[in-house]
Amino acid sequence: MTILDVPGATDTYALGINDSGLLVGYWDLLDVQTGNTLALLGFTWKDGAFIDTQISFPGAAGVLPGAGLFGVNSRGDLSGAWVPDINEQFPVEHGFVCPKSAPCFSYDAPAPGTFFTDGKEINARGQIVGVYIDDPVNFVWHSYLVTGATFTKIDVPGSTGTGAFGINSAGQIVGKYFTADGLTHGFLAEPVPKGKPQ
Repeated sequence: MTILDVPGATDTYALGINDSGLLVGYWDLLDVQTGNTLALLGFTWKDGAFIDTQISFPGAAGVLPGAGLFGVNSRGDLSGAWVPDINEQFPVEHGFVCPKSAPCFSYDAPAPGTFFTDGKEINARGQIVGVYIDDPVNFVWHSYLVTGATFTKIDVPGSTGTGAFGINSAGQIVGKYFTADGLTHGFLAEPVPKGKPQ
């Protein structure tokens, strides 16, 4: 067991690892008097040492921007989310990806009113899954799959909220969904073969 604590951080979250042992996550620094967040940044770690502990979305503008990494694939592409103000009550959250061999890019779910989008996982093919919220009153979760320029909404039928958290190289997606009785269930979504009806 290896304990991972970013030096000086209040909390450290390790959330993704690829086959080569590259690990990603994020850390925060809290003001002990006010409880406000002073810093929120992503990190990478491998072979017993932190590689970078200052990862944010490049060019992020705001009062006090922050970012976290959630996924890393076998190529070393990173996925996560960033916010313009880490202390805003309901921060607008954007997904972002940092491909190993291309510039980072930010994205939002293409749904009216979306104020929360995050990239939970990225597979070896560059497909991304995550969660978005487009209802600032009820905070209903929806999930998505991004393949290239194609954005596909994912909602388990009959659910009151759906969260996709993982995707493998075969395109299989795992996550959880909520039902009206207050229970939480897991799900596995299989890709539909070409030529077969959805």
